[in-house]
Amino acid sequence: MTLKTGERLNREAFRESLSRAGYRAVETVYEPGEYAMRGALIDLFAMGMDEPIRIDLFDDEIDTLRHFDPGSQRSTDKLDALELLPAHEYSLSRSAIACFREQFETLFDVDPRQCPLYNDALKGIPSPGLEHYLPLFFDQTASLFDHLTDDTRVALLPGVLMRPSSTGGQLMPATLI
Repeated sequence: MTLKTGERLNREAFRESLSRAGYRAVETVYEPGEYAMRGALIDLFAMGMDEPIRIDLFDDEIDTLRHFDPGSQRSTDKLDALELLPAHEYSLSRSAIACFREQFETLFDVDPRQCPLYNDALKGIPSPGLEHYLPLFFDQTASLFDHLTDDTRVALLPGVLMRPSSTGGQLMPATLI
């Protein structure tokens, strides 16, 4: 989702979009993934940002977008636009929920009505643990290796790939099988 100064913003639809993207409503914004709505101001700590953003509305139009310091609450530099990333790895859009529902019911031989996580997902609630079902939200998933060509060379540097030692407490170089 992209926000730009001068664009119209429906507060309730935006609140719903933020919730579906995994953002949490709070009184005061301090951490990534949080937002607060107070009158004509919307404070939002977008994922991937170093500082939160203050959206100042004039009626239903975005008047300004500014970074602000969460400690002092003072605005700093202005932005013309903001690209919002979801707060979790999966989408809770209607199409993603439909995909989740279909695949869950196909893969698991359980009564879905007895599964709280399933019911929360259908309501668009990002419950803890739902990320373990990430592939169910997509028709197809891919890894980095799916994007490499057959002639791509991959270098593994010593000490980069680590595993816990059998004696505990230390990390040792991992062995690839």
